[in-house]
Parts: sequence; C-alpha cells; structure tokens
Amino acid sequence: MLSFGGKSYLQTLASTLHFRIDQYMIAMLLNPTQVGYYAIAVNLTNLLLKIPDATGTVLFPRLAGAGDRDAHAVTSRVCRNTLFISILAGLGVCAVSPIAIKVLFGDQYYPDALWPLILLMPGIVAASATRVLGSFLFSQGKVLYTTIATAVALGMTIALDLIAVPLFEVEGAAAVSSISYVAALIVTLYFYARVSGGSIGDALLWHPSDREHYLRIVRRFRDRSAPAEPLDDDEPDEDRNGELSPQPPGLPQ
Repeated sequence: MLSFGGKSYLQTLASTLHFRIDQYMIAMLLNPTQVGYYAIAVNLTNLLLKIPDATGTVLFPRLAGAGDRDAHAVTSRVCRNTLFISILAGLGVCAVSPIAIKVLFGDQYYPDALWPLILLMPGIVAASATRVLGSFLFSQGKVLYTTIATAVALGMTIALDLIAVPLFEVEGAAAVSSISYVAALIVTLYFYARVSGGSIGDALLWHPSDREHYLRIVRRFRDRSAPAEPLDDDEPDEDRNGELSPQPPGLPQ
C-alpha cells in the first residue's frame, strides 16, 4: 500500500507543479498584470478538462476489474472519443472566448487574454487523451509511468519558460505549456502501447463505427423524453401482466 501510494503521491505532486509552474514563472519573470491575463486563459481552457476527468472517474473501476484485452479495447474507444469531443469543445471555446472574456472579466482583458487561450488549447486537448490513458496505466498498477510522463513535461516547461517567457511573455508561456502537454501525451502513448500491446492509432483516431455510440445515446434520451401515451377513457388500466390493476381501498370497484 505504501509503495503504490507513494508512487501515486509523486505523480499527483508532479502533476500539480506542472499545472501551476507556468504561472509561477510568469510572476517571477514578468508582472502581476501578465499573470492575470494568463490566469483567465487557464481558467477558461481548463473547462475542457472536466470531460476527461468525468470519463476517467467512470472508466477506472471498469478497467481495474477487466481483463487485459477488454481493458485495452475499452480504453482505446474511450480515449479517441474523449479526444474527439475535446477537439470540438475546444473549437467552441475558442469561438465564444472573445465574448466570454469581455462579459466575465471586462473589455480591458481583451485581446490580451485571448491569444494565450488559443495557444493553450492544443495542449489542453492533448491532456484530455493523456488523462484517459493515465487511468488505464493507473488501473494496471503502472503509476510510475504516468509520473515519468508528468516529470518530462514539468522539466520541459521550466527549461523552455526561462527562454520563451522573457521573449514572448504570456504567449510564450502558453505555447510552452501546449508543447509540454503534447510531450506528456507522447510519453504516455509509448507506455500505453508497451503495457497494452495495442495500437496508438486506435487510441487517437476516431472511427466511423463510433457513430453508433452517439446514435444510441440520442435514442436513449429521446425515449426518456417521449411522453407516455394517455389511456382512453374507456380503456382499463392494466399492469405488465395484462391483468387489471387493483383499485385503492375505499374507492368503488
């Protein structure tokens, strides 16, 4: 328990540092105003991480109890669809962000907070796939692999921020963050393929056959929202076995 928990703690610590280190670097190398611009971009883009977080919460228990082949098949299907949905959501956030920044924070933050947001978006989309694949590695007891991927991304962020932030300010920090998230995804994909023996393409590329899953969800919601057909006045109320339902006591039969 201590061995597994210690590795998990290191991964969480490295992930938290990687998540915040760019803002610390901006505060150290620039000024609080630039930190404010970057914080707005981070807060808006991080809305997309709700998608893989929710998916990973549901996915992990199933993977932990599944066989190797089933775990790989489920992970690849969930990962590519999470990535697909995150791409669509990212495009939507970029489209509405000019209005959102003005309405939520004020005109003085536009467009200074917009460009960091756009540059951050590829990294956040990549992180959505990384988190799903990380759930698979975690369920297989390979916490150290996710820690290595996060440590690589953290080291890249620190090294590149020292160069990019003084030169390009918050836009440089955003670009470096995206590069580091993509690097974390590449390392995670390597370990995922090594552990599962599966195809990287299956985990990233959306399949036309996945369309059936979306149609099934639409049909399910449509069936739930459809109103029940009313009974005719002269039609008796029947239960599932075709028998007359008993009348409540005290009412005439």
